[in-house]
Amino acid sequence: MNSYVEVTVILGTILNCSVWLSSAWLCRRPVRLKKLLILSPLAPLMACICWFEGAIWICAIIELISVLAVFSFGLQASVFALGMRFLLEFGLMKLWQGSLVHFQLFLPASCWQWLVAAGVLLLWDFMIQRKIGHGLAETAFLYPVTLRAGDCELALSGYLDSGNSAVIEGRPLIFCTHEIQCQLTTKPVRVLPIQTIAGVREVTVIPASLQIQGGCSQPVWLAFSETLNDCGYDALLNVTLFTGQG
Repeated sequence: MNSYVEVTVILGTILNCSVWLSSAWLCRRPVRLKKLLILSPLAPLMACICWFEGAIWICAIIELISVLAVFSFGLQASVFALGMRFLLEFGLMKLWQGSLVHFQLFLPASCWQWLVAAGVLLLWDFMIQRKIGHGLAETAFLYPVTLRAGDCELALSGYLDSGNSAVIEGRPLIFCTHEIQCQLTTKPVRVLPIQTIAGVREVTVIPASLQIQGGCSQPVWLAFSETLNDCGYDALLNVTLFTGQG
């Protein structure tokens, strides 16, 4: 099969960028764009240059080091990225009758559809890069927490909301998703007034305790909000949990 080296390098580079950005967003793993752009063409280039005996192992090592370096040796995001990339490559290989050599996709010289795929992937990169800025900015304010309510104990991810400083009867108020509410056996028992931007509103709460990883357990009021669904975290934390000011 005749194949153009430049097509392999260009498509492999774009594919790496797309997969790495997608994995960073889905796994909420910060990445440096400069590092990503430097490392993304490395494996495709080596696959085209190295044709000596045992070159496949050199390419495999470079592939592995590249993805680990992009995610600062975060194993979850790295494994996810490698799996996604090989699934895409196998799919494109079957679709366009290409071949997989040194872990890179080589397409027939007559295949022009790669231009369409490259365009779609570049558009996806642009969209995901805009989205990832907000998503990864939130990551800096995510904390693993343990929630205890009644006889239930749940390990959750909590997002620190600096605008939530409500403290009622000495207990900070936090919010969880309705999905978490379904896992609790304790039902809301009190209705409390809270001050919001729109004025005073009443929320139904249950008494609970919350422990931020590395900290001590603190009593809280637990309320539930539909607006937190699909936000990427389980609980909206109260700033006083960190400052100790109630």
